[in-house]
Amino acid sequence: MDSPLVSVVLTTHKREPSMVKRSIMSVLNQTYRNIELIVVDDSPDNFEDRIKVEKMIKSIKDNRVKYIKNEENIGACASRNIGISFSRGTYIMYFDDDDVLLPRKIELSLGKFKDGDVGLVYSENYVIDAEGRKRHVKNKKISGNVFDELIKENFVLAFPLLRKESLEVCGKFDPGMQSMQDYDLWLRIAKKYKFEYVSEPLSIVYHHIGERISTDSSKKVQGAERIYEKHYEYLQSNRTANSVRLLKLARLYMSNNQINKAKKTWVKAWMIAPYNLYENIRHSIVLLKNLVKTKLN
Repeated sequence: MDSPLVSVVLTTHKREPSMVKRSIMSVLNQTYRNIELIVVDDSPDNFEDRIKVEKMIKSIKDNRVKYIKNEENIGACASRNIGISFSRGTYIMYFDDDDVLLPRKIELSLGKFKDGDVGLVYSENYVIDAEGRKRHVKNKKISGNVFDELIKENFVLAFPLLRKESLEVCGKFDPGMQSMQDYDLWLRIAKKYKFEYVSEPLSIVYHHIGERISTDSSKKVQGAERIYEKHYEYLQSNRTANSVRLLKLARLYMSNNQINKAKKTWVKAWMIAPYNLYENIRHSIVLLKNLVKTKLN
């Protein structure tokens, strides 16, 4: 029976050893055994636990684990790309140092690659917040050629499994993007490959107090603007998708206190697709709430 190699790239940055070990063991304890785990350490030299993390990783007696230590901090995207360049697997998954894969994540995802045109398989997940509360995050279940829906909303949740060929054809992560790097990559893959999904949670994402790009509004604006720029030609020919992307941009401008830009973008979105009432009203309500909150502050 064919058992293709699956490469998992785990990047770590300023995490305590116990947290990194929890993530590593969730990979090594997968029911699917033919894997390699590439850990890319992107912590700065002045991080006090860096040596402890390195010693912990090297103490794991499993020849499937490979450790790469960056000479300087280069960021998550560039580190993932380094890990990908060292990978040997037919399939690949990136993974974060504070999260956990459930035991059948790789097994069940791999089973969805029966169609040779499938480039990515995604699934649901659990989220545990800083207070320890757990919730099941569900997403849209769309398979096949998904680009037309994906450009309107990123429904691919944490840590999809990729056919490595799709990265070779579509490119790796874009280090020039300050946020939404994952979404950018999924969109590029969706233009050329089909997507599939597993309809159950297969990973646990931990939200905690600490450094997170997702909480930096200026970086989120930059990422969303780059998504719009990269797909400008498509969006000009698809009024509904164009309107949705602009509405999302308007909300980010408002969150970043760019009020005039938010208003202009919001008006433009309504003018492009006035018939798109559900999306127009849904985003407008959020915009108005944020505007009131801004005025009160």
